[in-house]
Amino acid sequence: MEPFIRRLLTAVFAIFLIGYVTFQGVQIFYNPIRTETVKGYSVYDTIDTDGITIRNETLVPGDTQGYLFFETENGGRVGKGGHIAQVFPSEQDALAQQKLNTLDDELKRLEEINRQGTANKANLELINKQIERTMMEMVWDVHSSSLVTVTQEAPTLLSLLNKYQITTGKVNDFTDRISSLKQTRDQLASSFSKATATIEAPVAGYFVSTVDGFESRFTYDDVLKLRPEQITEALNAPEDPEAGSGYVGKMVADYEWYLACTVPAEKADTLYIGASLTVRLPFVSQEAIPVTVMAMNRDKDGNTAVIFQCSYMSSSLSSIRREPIQIQKTLYEGIRVPQKAITFGENGERGVYVRVGNTAVLRKIDIIYSDPDFVISREVKEGDEGIEDPQKYLRMYDDVIVEGKGLYDGKSIA
Repeated sequence: MEPFIRRLLTAVFAIFLIGYVTFQGVQIFYNPIRTETVKGYSVYDTIDTDGITIRNETLVPGDTQGYLFFETENGGRVGKGGHIAQVFPSEQDALAQQKLNTLDDELKRLEEINRQGTANKANLELINKQIERTMMEMVWDVHSSSLVTVTQEAPTLLSLLNKYQITTGKVNDFTDRISSLKQTRDQLASSFSKATATIEAPVAGYFVSTVDGFESRFTYDDVLKLRPEQITEALNAPEDPEAGSGYVGKMVADYEWYLACTVPAEKADTLYIGASLTVRLPFVSQEAIPVTVMAMNRDKDGNTAVIFQCSYMSSSLSSIRREPIQIQKTLYEGIRVPQKAITFGENGERGVYVRVGNTAVLRKIDIIYSDPDFVISREVKEGDEGIEDPQKYLRMYDDVIVEGKGLYDGKSIA
């Protein structure tokens, strides 16, 4: 063998040997420990499906030859015969009427304050609290993107500020302001064309300004008889763009409404009639809606039509029809533990190593829920049935070791 090649091979072997020895040394002497503090966590076992809402709905016919000015907001409560909308010759006339209504409302508030005079001086502290509460509600609504509610609360805040001024003596009364507003109001009232028609509620209930064609698809009184195939057909039905022709909206007559969905056979066994659950509509609201299972109708394949009854109503819920839903079945609450931290003790029981000072200590876990990334361990407490030594179980805020090598119970760690 040539001397050059021999020297080259020797050098390569030497580099390999040095690298191997260095690697083994790092493995032996460098053993990093990384921990995570475990905390309380809760999660629902859910069923994801699609639902359709069924309400006691009455269509509201209306003259659409003109500009509609709604006096009732979407989802607002209206009594039988109450005004839903007015029909004006033009949009400018409708806007003028809206401004006129605002002036009338302000006049009413100021006249009421004038009548009270300084009688509210003893209630200054109460007025201050009301102002503070209203302002906090408006700030909350702004952060929640509820601008409609902010608009509704603004006149209330203005009225409270006016009361504050007259109570503290900053103004004697609002006579001049009332006189000026009346003059402006009278001029405005004679400057536009009045409504040509008024649309009234045929029944008492919640007004919804949309018509989707599903109002008569299911009979409200027969909703508990719905079959899986009927729900599936309705969920897949195309929308009718002409459904709202000739109507200004509909009235939802009952406070209670239904949510129907189809649940696969393998998941339906965990539900039962009379169960009180919660559902979420993720594209409508983040809040959990309380419901009761009223009916479960299975087909030959075991697929089940589940009919929920709900007594909760809001503006956003009043107009939905077909929505993805999450049925929240069981709530699991305990300690969240990363899957990568789980190990097995000498007797095969599952546990985790926690850092106690400079020592690794094995703590048992009682898994009640499992996910690919984490588990929820029951929080074991003194006096729990079947638990001999609660101190050997994982506790809230323990520092769980998620990275470390050669761990065993009682090992000293840096």
